Amino acid sequence: MAKDDSTALMERMTAVLEKLGENTKPYEPAFGDPAYQDRLRAEGHFDTFPKPVFQNGREAEPRGLSQEIREHAANLRGGKYWNGLVTVEATEKSVHLLYKAVTIEDRMRQPWKSFEELIEHIWTEQHAA
Repeated sequence: MAKDDSTALMERMTAVLEKLGENTKPYEPAFGDPAYQDRLRAEGHFDTFPKPVFQNGREAEPRGLSQEIREHAANLRGGKYWNGLVTVEATEKSVHLLYKAVTIEDRMRQPWKSFEELIEHIWTEQHAA
């Protein structure tokens, strides 16, 4: 083989390999892949409350809440808070937050802007005395 032939052959092989690389699917981790599990964990898919927390009969979503907020929510004591707007019913097995939220007006009158703010206010109110 002449030098030009081997160079041309190498260039052709390189072009073929590059084309194969372009047609290959990028690596996507599957569900069981540790990298995928780490990503799910980082996104909060495995976040849980220490015990179930309910808002007006519906289970509260722990995903994305800090560990501190989840701990506080699960350890609230029963009583009326936020000038009587929120009733907390706490048992050994669960915590229920009850407040008016049937109409749009009820929801607009709520002084808290987020679940985190609601929990922190009640937690602070409980521990202020």
